[in-house]
Amino acid sequence: KIAGLQTFGAINTPGEDVPFQLRSVNTLSNSQQPLIVLDGVWLSNMKLSDIHPEDIAYVEVLKGAASTALYGSRGGNGVIKITTRRGADLSTGQSRVTFQSEYGFSQPDNQYNLNTRTNREIVNNSGPQPVLGNPNVSNTFTTDLPALKDYQTDLLFQNGAFQSNYLAVENQAGNTNFLASVHRMEDVGILKFSDGYVRNALRFNLDHQLNCITKRQKSLL
Repeated sequence: KIAGLQTFGAINTPGEDVPFQLRSVNTLSNSQQPLIVLDGVWLSNMKLSDIHPEDIAYVEVLKGAASTALYGSRGGNGVIKITTRRGADLSTGQSRVTFQSEYGFSQPDNQYNLNTRTNREIVNNSGPQPVLGNPNVSNTFTTDLPALKDYQTDLLFQNGAFQSNYLAVENQAGNTNFLASVHRMEDVGILKFSDGYVRNALRFNLDHQLNCITKRQKSLL
């Protein structure tokens, strides 16, 4: 739990980020989104949902003077610092393999109670399609013409499904430690006209201790 964290709106599209803020509204024009820092790099063209939770080692939240002192005006809305796993917590010579697979379904809820049957009168039943209008007594068929189309179920909504597979390998070899992970996620969604969401992510973190005071770090995403 994070004190002061507020989320807004609902997710309408698979893979969409939920807007959130750490501080109260202080401007009418600029964004209230906090600055996201991943392994020391500001996220600009990347969504928070693109980071798999299993890749995260810990999260730090900075607000107020602490965020602006380190990041200037960019940290005015708060800063969320995310540090990913790098295999540094393992013992020397130890390896760890993590595999996670998920599969689930989704379906629409709380649909509108629409009229699914409309009674009409058939004026001319001999044509390819009945002609509807003000009937004449001499040629009117008083049979109901039902409109049994459920537009929400037949045209708008569908049963969605999602599948996620994640594999990570970590190793600690004294002066060198690393993490390599791959993740694929597919989410169809419940809207028929939506393209759904597909994410393929590859991460490689490498640390090497050159000497007692120098350490090199590399991250590939």
